[in-house]
Amino acid sequence: MAVEPGQGGGLFNSLRRLGSTVLEAARVRVELVASEVEEQGLRLSQLLLLAVAAGFCIALAIVLLIEFFVVLFWDTHRLAALGFFALCFATAGALLLLALRARARSRPRFLAATVAELNKDRQRTGDGE
Repeated sequence: MAVEPGQGGGLFNSLRRLGSTVLEAARVRVELVASEVEEQGLRLSQLLLLAVAAGFCIALAIVLLIEFFVVLFWDTHRLAALGFFALCFATAGALLLLALRARARSRPRFLAATVAELNKDRQRTGDGE
C-alpha cells in the first residue's frame, strides 16, 4: 500500500496540519474579537451622539425659558411662542435622555461572542464541562 503525497502518515505532516488548524482557529478568534471591539466603538459613538443631542436640547430649553421670563412682562404673543418652543425643546431633551438611558442599560456584555466560542472550543476538546 502506497501512501499518496499530501495524505500521508508521518509525524511531521500531522504536526503541520495540527499547527495549521490551530492557527486558523486563532485567526478566526482574533477576527471575532476585532469585530466585537468595532461594534462596541460604534455603540459608544451612538451613545455620545445621543448625549450631545440631549445636552443641546436641554441647553436651548434653558435659554428659551430664561428668555420666557424676560419677556413675561412684555407682549403676550411673544410669550406664547417662547413658551411653546421651550416646552418642545425640553420635551425633546427629556425623550433623548430616556433613550440614552435605555440604550446604556441594554448593552451587551463585552466580548460575549468570543467568550462563548472559546467555551465551545474548550468543550469540543474535552477540556471542560
